[in-house]
Amino acid sequence: MMTTIRAVFVAFLVVLATIRGNAQGPSPLRLLVSSYGILPPAYIAPPPSPAFDYLLVGESPVFQLNVRVVNDGQFTRVLDAPRRTLNVIVQTFPGKQTIDVPMPDVSGPVRVFGTGSTAVAWDEHMPLAPREYLEWTVKLQVESLQPGIYSIEAILPSSDDTGREIVRGASAIYIEIRNDPSEEAANEMALRAAVRLLGANRLSEALAVAADATMRFPNSVIVMAWLGEIYEKLGQRVDAYRTYSRALAVLEAGQEHPMPFRPRDTTQTMLYLRSKIAKLN
Repeated sequence: MMTTIRAVFVAFLVVLATIRGNAQGPSPLRLLVSSYGILPPAYIAPPPSPAFDYLLVGESPVFQLNVRVVNDGQFTRVLDAPRRTLNVIVQTFPGKQTIDVPMPDVSGPVRVFGTGSTAVAWDEHMPLAPREYLEWTVKLQVESLQPGIYSIEAILPSSDDTGREIVRGASAIYIEIRNDPSEEAANEMALRAAVRLLGANRLSEALAVAADATMRFPNSVIVMAWLGEIYEKLGQRVDAYRTYSRALAVLEAGQEHPMPFRPRDTTQTMLYLRSKIAKLN
């Protein structure tokens, strides 16, 4: 019975949206792709244009994308995706040679409106209110990619309820795969591994990775700062206090390694560490 009611409701929204919609012009539904966005610190050269993100050879071979379909219109529209398929194409840049990669792991969608989000089933017809969007998470295995720049494009075969194809607003991102044997890069890989685990709320694993990183890079202020953050989340306030204090002492002595901070970054980091220490004292 509930299935019938739901089907009738969706059909009603389709009719209503079609009446309100203007079939002329582009669809208000837009496809957008973004990545997790861990930017390189000041002591590592940024990826060359048009790449925004980068992975270092030797770190996690999984690259995570977020794919959204956003309703930028004034009225409810319906995303028609009868195949319920999200394809990912990887190409070299600028050569545009398609590279075979393992089938990505796709989860979602999640319906997001304002600050709230709800996991939903992927139906063939999915109504979207104005400013509402659906989001999928894509985990792509990139271990086989050689150093270089690549475009990663998401393709969702779909249209809106008026038959117009959804607009591919920013359907691709660019990533650099970098081979960097320097100590700075090794420090960055250790940091990023801990941050990823922290972001996934795998705190005990994040603690082990960050603690190991501080053993390898005992004067890395940024690694110590993140270790202190993990201790805080675990409720280990004494350990967090000691870690922040050690990081501040290294920074004040100008002994940050593998690369000193820029003066502006030093000042900001000192303020951050002092605020953390005061909070825990």
